[in-house]
Amino acid sequence: MQTTTPTYRKVLVATDFSTHADAALTQAIWLAKNGGAEVTLAHVLPSPRRFDQYEFSSLGLEMEPSPDAGEHFEEEKHRTETRLRELLMAFGAQNLGITIDLYVGDPFVEIINAVRKHGFELVITGSRGLAAWEQFIVGSTAHRLIRKCPSSVMVVNAED
Repeated sequence: MQTTTPTYRKVLVATDFSTHADAALTQAIWLAKNGGAEVTLAHVLPSPRRFDQYEFSSLGLEMEPSPDAGEHFEEEKHRTETRLRELLMAFGAQNLGITIDLYVGDPFVEIINAVRKHGFELVITGSRGLAAWEQFIVGSTAHRLIRKCPSSVMVVNAED
């Protein structure tokens, strides 16, 4: 019996800049090179009104959003776009036609919205994110995508 490997034409690879997300990007680059897939590298930022809270909560501090949270958000958006481009260059993928995209909101929700809106057939994500508690289990975003995403989901683990 002959089996065929599925061919994905549109692939979304989600990154939180963790080593597991880097492993996911490696798989997406392989699909772009060997399968001709159209790949989008995406990152999800918290909404501007929660941005300052997000920054400080990641440090374990409680703080209300500042009046200039929107300005900080725009700066972070620009830094993140630069970081995504640098990531593609570091992986030698700048000439593969991989596009970058930023979404704003909850990662799980925004990735599913992108799948529905843009017709991604495959989402590739790392098995764990940057949060310390996610080091022991499949990350909450990956777990939720496995259960709810309308496309195929590939969860990639980094080699330790």
